[in-house]
Amino acid sequence: MLQRIQTERGKLAATHSRLEFAASHSLIQSETLEEARSRSTDVAFAIEIAELTRLQILENAQIAVIAQANLSLSLVALLLNPFN
Repeated sequence: MLQRIQTERGKLAATHSRLEFAASHSLIQSETLEEARSRSTDVAFAIEIAELTRLQILENAQIAVIAQANLSLSLVALLLNPFN
């Protein structure tokens, strides 16, 4: 009888150990998944910020080109008609 009790206790301890391992493993997987989601969000945000910056640079370059063209036209008009 004592032998049977010890055998059952051993089985219960082994089952408990496996359950603890499974719970720990699940927690680690959950944390890893959350970290991956966070990195993915950070990367997506960085891509959008880079695109916004690129578009702002292009816009500023276009404004500078237009301003230069307008200045050049004004200078040409002034040179052609200096008395106005």
